[in-house]
Amino acid sequence: MLKKNRFLFEQHRGLDKKTWSGMWRSPFVLQTFAHHFNFIQGCIEIPQLNGKLGATALALAAAAVCRTLTLVANNIMTFHSVVSADTWTAIIPKGGHYEFNETVWGETTRRYLEPIEALSDEQLELIVEGAQKYVKKGKGKGVTRMSSTDSADEAEGEFDDLFAFC
Repeated sequence: MLKKNRFLFEQHRGLDKKTWSGMWRSPFVLQTFAHHFNFIQGCIEIPQLNGKLGATALALAAAAVCRTLTLVANNIMTFHSVVSADTWTAIIPKGGHYEFNETVWGETTRRYLEPIEALSDEQLELIVEGAQKYVKKGKGKGVTRMSSTDSADEAEGEFDDLFAFC
């Protein structure tokens, strides 16, 4: 799955990568990408931070899947069954070169980000829609979105109150 980044594709039958389709839409990538949406669900939108629908989160998801598959392929990550919880726990040795950090995975993440940023809005929307089927509904962080009836002036006024404490 790691060769030729096969794990990124929804359909990857055969050896000719020209016949593969659905880049960035493999179940592994979509499920990992969905964690971003689970985390931000219910948070206040900040227009200045809106990029192309989470391109950076998608690049991080792809790199995280690559890391996991690399660790498994090299017999570094193992899994142990937790019978009482009917789940599996991943076991990864300690050490900087096994961690998911900028030093080890930054370059790979940036290499994924470059083509993701080149996607059209329509292509990225297809990927986001694919991830939505893995998003847990109603599990936000308890922070509510500002309704469209709230004015920007009211929101800025709330920040003015914060300066009273300085």
